[in-house]
Amino acid sequence: MDFANRFIPSLWKGCSSVFQLDRKWFVYLPEFLKWCEFDIFITLLESFIDKTASEQFLQRVEETMIELRERDESDKQIIPIPNDLEDWFQRY
Repeated sequence: MDFANRFIPSLWKGCSSVFQLDRKWFVYLPEFLKWCEFDIFITLLESFIDKTASEQFLQRVEETMIELRERDESDKQIIPIPNDLEDWFQRY
C-alpha cells in the first residue's frame, strides 16, 4: 500500500495537469490501471515477437506475460486501491 500512497497522488496530479478531471473519475481508477497493464502486456508481446532479442530477455518477457495473465484472470490489482478512494485521497 505504501507504493499506492505515493503513486496514485502523482498519477492524479499528472493527469489533472493535462485534463480537467472531476473526482467522480476515481471510480474508474481500477479499470484505468487494468488497461495500463493490458498495454504493458501488448508491448511485451510485441517484444516477444522480435526475434533479434536475446534469449534471456525473451525468457523474462515470457515470465512477465504469464504473471500479467494470471493477475488478470484473478482480478488481482497491480496496485492495491483502497475501497474508499475519496477518504484516502483526502489523507494523501
